[in-house]
Amino acid sequence: MVTRGHRGDQAVVGQALQTPAGYIGMIGSRRKVALALGALRAEGFSEGDLARLHAPIGLDLGADTPGEIAISIVAETSTRRWSPNSASPSSMANMAKRLDEAGADGLVPFNRFYQPDIDLETMDVVPSVLLSTPMAMWLPMRWVAILHGRIGADLAATGGIHSGEDVLKMLLAGANVTMMTSALLKNGIGHLWRVLGDLRSFMEEKEYESVQQLRGSLSQKSSPDPSAFERANYVKALNTY
Repeated sequence: MVTRGHRGDQAVVGQALQTPAGYIGMIGSRRKVALALGALRAEGFSEGDLARLHAPIGLDLGADTPGEIAISIVAETSTRRWSPNSASPSSMANMAKRLDEAGADGLVPFNRFYQPDIDLETMDVVPSVLLSTPMAMWLPMRWVAILHGRIGADLAATGGIHSGEDVLKMLLAGANVTMMTSALLKNGIGHLWRVLGDLRSFMEEKEYESVQQLRGSLSQKSSPDPSAFERANYVKALNTY
């Protein structure tokens, strides 16, 4: 969307965010976008609401001319259209809210799909099972933290949870349930006792009396730095590497 001025853009975006639209985009400079987001926050829109907005609109292709900008916009809208299961902020926040409003009791962000592989010896397409690594937990942890306290459905965290520390991070982010499969396949069912021991040690050290007490204490709504869960944190991460 584009209007004749900042106020018009802000008003139209505010109206669009109150609809179930699958894609909301706004043309403008980064300064204009920052001003609009600030005004929308002041009106009461949450970070989950604002995460649905694509601004500046279009994929970052280095576009300068009107034609190049048009191509970047078409590229982004096509990506949204043909990737309904994308973990992008716009689709995830919108879908979670709609499922919650429809009466879903729980959500699992994100269950991994197992993809086929190609065997070069037999020249066949074969099933493949790749166990997860702890790195896989970052995406679901971020979205559990963003969604906690904003929807009524329970949040079940899955992917990359291998240790007691991983379980604790998901609980602190706001998960009601954590799922562990790869670690048990690697280490056996006895691994659960080590996980429980780590949980008890942490809770005693931090003086938590229950899991319910710690759950969600570092979600976006409770974090001392809510921006850490936003897309702008990408720049911060690069600057601190």
